[in-house]
Amino acid sequence: MKKVAVFVVFILITTLSLAQTGYDEIGNFDEFRPGWALIELHKKFGFINSEGKEIVPPIYDNVYIYEPRIVDWIKVKLNGKYGLIDASGNEIVPPTYDFIDYFDEYQFHWALIKLKDTYGFIDTSGKVIIPPTYDNISRFDYFQYGWAEIELHKKFGFINKQGNEIVPPKYDNLYKFNHNVVDWIKIKFNGKYGFINSLGKEIVPPVYDNIGDFDEYQYHWALVQLNGKYGFIDTTGTLTVPIIYDKIYNFNSNNLSIWALVRVNNKYGFIDKNGKEVVPPIYDKIGDFGEKHLFWAEVTVDDKKSFIDEEGKPVITKH
Repeated sequence: MKKVAVFVVFILITTLSLAQTGYDEIGNFDEFRPGWALIELHKKFGFINSEGKEIVPPIYDNVYIYEPRIVDWIKVKLNGKYGLIDASGNEIVPPTYDFIDYFDEYQFHWALIKLKDTYGFIDTSGKVIIPPTYDNISRFDYFQYGWAEIELHKKFGFINKQGNEIVPPKYDNLYKFNHNVVDWIKIKFNGKYGFINSLGKEIVPPVYDNIGDFDEYQYHWALVQLNGKYGFIDTTGTLTVPIIYDKIYNFNSNNLSIWALVRVNNKYGFIDKNGKEVVPPIYDKIGDFGEKHLFWAEVTVDDKKSFIDEEGKPVITKH
């Protein structure tokens, strides 16, 4: 009788032990990675291997197939946060992030991470390359090869592919420019415009109300505006025509030279392609060269008409 009682106790202990080591569900092997099977216990998930060994205890709220072509990892979720485990079941990236993107989406062997409302990057070793500190990170190479736009507190700057902040996020906006002429990016700061070059240096400080495209008026010149006045800068950022004119018209040939009509206080004159004022803005009206005389243009001052020649000199004088 005593032997029977001992045997019954043994059976109960064995049954309880098996019950404690069993799982609510066991998935198919090789579904997540070769030799692994998903296990579920009390709505928590982990993995066993093909030898029946529990290599990842069932502690996660969910698990996901990740990037087998790049890293042999599995994405895990715990308490609403995401992390990554490696082929040995170790947490290579602890579940601390609100989002983990795929690798190579932004940069080779980098994955975008999100923590609360800020973004950064990790690499394929799980190392944090850029801590999640920015409100937004754009894709690389859009503005400049090797650069990605960053945003922090509604200010913008750039990082490079080494993870270095080459332009701090201090500008109100950034704009692609005509890279076929200059390798610059247009910047806006406190409502004013300027340029940074390919090294992130301010080549033209943001002091202008507006900046046009290069080559629109004159080769390697861009129209700039400040306080309702206009002038030109060149591709070194140097002011080639002072900002004193109310309007500058397109450059045209007058047979001998290429000039642009300018206006100041409703008076007209000309500048040449070097930026020199060849005809001071003193006329109420200037006609086209060749309209009445092959090499002259009619000019008007106080309703009196006369002519200037191709050098800008008056050609009618009274005795």
